Amino acid sequence: MEEQHETLTLIEEITRNDGSKYYEIGNMVQNGRAELAAERDFIKEVRILELNIPHSKNVIKYEHFINTHYKMQTEAMDHWEEWKRPPEIEEVVQNENTKEEDLIHDIMQIFDDGLERMQKISQVEPLLLPNIKLLLSHDNSL
Repeated sequence: MEEQHETLTLIEEITRNDGSKYYEIGNMVQNGRAELAAERDFIKEVRILELNIPHSKNVIKYEHFINTHYKMQTEAMDHWEEWKRPPEIEEVVQNENTKEEDLIHDIMQIFDDGLERMQKISQVEPLLLPNIKLLLSHDNSL
């Protein structure tokens, strides 16, 4: 098969007609084909989960696999072709999804830690109020 040159830029969730779901790394053209497949009842639904994903080593490996093993479906499609992944490629995709989940977890943990630390800071107003009153009293005496 002649290699395509599709650049994968998004993560989507595809719901099969039986209700089961899977995640795919694709692009806007492939997502448009999935939307068309949903309209034609080849699949139940497709949702974009993340746009403009980083072009990581894992995405590049998967992109190469897809470009050498599959052709982008045309608008004349008569079925939905789910991209089947051998175990070594499935691991690449899972690693990419796990990285993003780990990143979200890390960001939430940093946010929670920062919020907790901010709550431990004592109020400054009670400390400043006597000094403000002192300054005001000096100002009135002028």
